[in-house]
Amino acid sequence: TLFAATTTGIYKTTNSGQSWEKIMTGSYWDLEFKPGSSDTIYAASNRRLFRSIDGGNSFFERYDIPTSRRISIAVTPANPNLVMLLSGGSLTSDDVLNGVYRSINGGATFASIYTGADGDLFHNYIGSDNLLGAVSYNNTIAISPTNENIVLTGGLCIWKSTNGGFNWSQVTAYGSGENYVHPDQHLLAYNMDGNIYCANDGGMYKSSNHGTTWTYIENGLSATQFYHFEIENDEGDTWGG
Repeated sequence: TLFAATTTGIYKTTNSGQSWEKIMTGSYWDLEFKPGSSDTIYAASNRRLFRSIDGGNSFFERYDIPTSRRISIAVTPANPNLVMLLSGGSLTSDDVLNGVYRSINGGATFASIYTGADGDLFHNYIGSDNLLGAVSYNNTIAISPTNENIVLTGGLCIWKSTNGGFNWSQVTAYGSGENYVHPDQHLLAYNMDGNIYCANDGGMYKSSNHGTTWTYIENGLSATQFYHFEIENDEGDTWGG
């Protein structure tokens, strides 16, 4: 059984992807199972958090952030009832932090716990100060599987909280230097062994100390993303770069 969050809805397959059923319309960014449960699933759209308690057959709205352009979800087996959201955007801008939101009752209710007192989690303040981040392009959050108070987020750079998301510090730099990790963070994911992996526009990085230091892991990785294509007028060849 697999689920896919797409710009046209949430899809479900029960035959390993041979066929899919659309179970929700709309545009969605993220899906997470409640740790230890195959029945409770959280889904994030541009501005709303939905929850299913029947294995994804139906979803119901649990929280709305009216100005949000993108929401990412984090859960942890250290506390299966904890759900955290990272939200960014406004009605007029794609470069604004809405905040970090937390539920301690499995998504029944949420509270805003951080709105930027220590810095905008999508921005960079090390080196090239205050570079803005496109929140609908790079937006990710992860919680340690063994310590619910350790939370990491990714925008342009990676930020870390050691008190459950109430205070934050930037742990990677945008430019070259000791704390440099390639910018534009697209996914932070913990392994159960405590290692955390980061996927960004530069490839894959790994940390064994909750993001204090990172190692670029490139062996065996061959990845290319084409940003633009053009058809040559006289020959008809297609060029990409």
